[in-house]
Parts: sequence; C-alpha cells; structure tokens
Amino acid sequence: VAGDIERLGYQDIAVMNLAGHAKYIKGGGEFDSWGEFWYEDGFKGELAISDVAISKVTKEPVVFDVAPIKSNGQVLGLLVGRRDPTFLNDTTNAMGDGKRQYGFVVNENGAMMAHPDDQMILDQVNVFDDIEKDGTWKSFGLALKELGPQSTGMMTYTVNGATKIGTTAPIPGTKWTLIIAQYEDDVLAPI
Repeated sequence: VAGDIERLGYQDIAVMNLAGHAKYIKGGGEFDSWGEFWYEDGFKGELAISDVAISKVTKEPVVFDVAPIKSNGQVLGLLVGRRDPTFLNDTTNAMGDGKRQYGFVVNENGAMMAHPDDQMILDQVNVFDDIEKDGTWKSFGLALKELGPQSTGMMTYTVNGATKIGTTAPIPGTKWTLIIAQYEDDVLAPI
C-alpha cells in the first residue's frame, strides 16, 4: 500500500483501530479520533469524506477519505486517506473558465470545500459566518440559507460588488452542495 499512496492522490494513509487510534503507513504519525462524523460513519460501515479539517499530525488543513475495513460484514477498523484540501479544484475549475464562470463547493454548515481561489479553502471561509460579520459572502450565505443547503435550485447573489447567478445541486454521499456560478452580466448579455 505504501507505494500506492501518492498514486491514489493521498498525502498519507492511516489504519485506525476500533478504539479510534490511528497510525500513518508512510509517515508513521499517530492520532486519535475525537468522535468526528467521518470516523463515526466509517465505524458504522459507511464510506465517508470529511469537511476541511486541521490534521492532528501535520497541523495543516486537509480532507479525509474514510473506508471501513471489514471481515464477514463486521468492521475491524478504518483506512483513513489524508488529502490536500484543494483536491476538488481540478474538477470544479473545469466547470467554466475559472474567472467569470466556475464551480465551487460549500458544506451544510457554510464552509468552503472547493473554490478556484485556494485561499478560500485554506482560510476555511464560512459563508454563514459572513452573514453575522457582514462579510464578503453575506449575500451568498443568505441566498443559500433561503434555498436550503443541499438543495437543487438557482440563486442570485452579490460578491465584491458583482452580481452572480448560481445553480446548486447536492453532491451524493456528502453533506456538500455544488454551485456553478456565473456573472449575471454574462448570462443576460445575449438578451
């Protein structure tokens, strides 16, 4: 497995026992689960993906893929793959030109999971927090709350003085919403 870690797109892969203690295969770092939902889902026998979280080993923002290790239908432990938090950007950036039309992903709590600007993920920007702080993403946060996270639909919102139209859809198997954003001027130009 050690030789496949990078090929599979991971920084490292850990094996976690049923007590929640894990050790990385490549780097040897160890950590314990604190009851995060992605580990709990894994212990229930489900595949899971985390939100952007701070690694207890690297102290950097990461995303974890979790898969149960089973024998005869019984969970014996977990495989935990640690990824760079910007891993989704290749996919979302292909959903337009990355400037005037692009995709991004927000979790059910309003945290950015993918965005063409990597700093949004690394800074753990939260659109719902911006509502309270009158921040850059306040208009989007209000529009998403009105539509409902993990809903399919359309919204209009303003970011940095530019009005945008977003179409939304839930991402199956996650608690995330994909948004395809485009400047309103570009959408209305042919009219």
